[in-house]
Amino acid sequence: MASNNRNANNRGSNNRNRSGGAGGNRSQGGSRGGPGSSRGRSSASNSGRSNSYGNGPPRWLWAIVGLVVVAVAVIIVVATNKSSSTSSQLGGGMSPSVVKAVTTGVSSSLLEQAGLDPTNVNNLPISLGKQTALAVNGKPEVLYIGAEYCPYCAAERWPLVLALSRFGTFSNLGKTTSSATDVYPNTPTFSFYKSSFTSPYIVFDSVELATNTGQTLQSPTKAQNALINKYDTAPYVQGQSGSIPFIDFGNKFIQSGAEYSPQILQGLTYDNIAGQMTVSGTNVGGAIDAAANLLTAAICSITNNQPAQVCSTATIRQALLKIESNKPSKPSSANATPGAAG
Repeated sequence: MASNNRNANNRGSNNRNRSGGAGGNRSQGGSRGGPGSSRGRSSASNSGRSNSYGNGPPRWLWAIVGLVVVAVAVIIVVATNKSSSTSSQLGGGMSPSVVKAVTTGVSSSLLEQAGLDPTNVNNLPISLGKQTALAVNGKPEVLYIGAEYCPYCAAERWPLVLALSRFGTFSNLGKTTSSATDVYPNTPTFSFYKSSFTSPYIVFDSVELATNTGQTLQSPTKAQNALINKYDTAPYVQGQSGSIPFIDFGNKFIQSGAEYSPQILQGLTYDNIAGQMTVSGTNVGGAIDAAANLLTAAICSITNNQPAQVCSTATIRQALLKIESNKPSKPSSANATPGAAG
């Protein structure tokens, strides 16, 4: 399964409660000369005498200076530890150039040219059949569950951002990488943490469970956990239950795991990936754009094929037929997991 199990018990299995620490604090210094190493000794006649103006600051001033230094050091250590353990977005939001390239820079003609890329994109959305519709205030809902440490989530966010941007607008998309100690380490990606999405067609809800060092960020609601427990398991998922990324498209389709292997993103920067998505003839861009087409088809299925200029293209109609036939009762070879983590 090209995914990360949310309930794994070790770091290699991407446990979302694991510690990201790297050892204890190191002490660096103290007095260079050591205790009792002051360069000048007081004579007996000067012993215990307060320093005059010409002989240096009084002892009480040195005591105050010492306390201030200690206090500042404590504040710096606390602030540094807090930042390293809770920061989830490297450098804040994703750069505007990358956001623009992914959300508006991939042309319709390029997406048509990308097609479905069965060579690289071989873990397709799964049809749930007839289920109670998932909606919020009358709009169909797309629910994403993932984590920043998860390399498969990192890979899947690229086509998901592209697909969703065909139906609405993102704000405050974050910037992160997958875990440095997992398979496909440091995969560049977006983060949905603290982002927002507006659309006249759908509601998008996202849950980023943890940072890329394993510190808790968000928790699913009771209703979201119920969906995970129902659909992120057999017979809908052919593999490990509770895997991420998990995406529910209005209870009509689910995506469990990445559609393509994160391997193809290794060694690339954010700009490299975004740039390849906007041109034809690249392995990376072709895979992401094709994966976005399949996700777009899943979304079109819950918006009554709106907007028409998106949902009525030949590629999206073909993609919808393909994922509608991908039923859990008869898992197709298309459900084979790229780059399975075991």
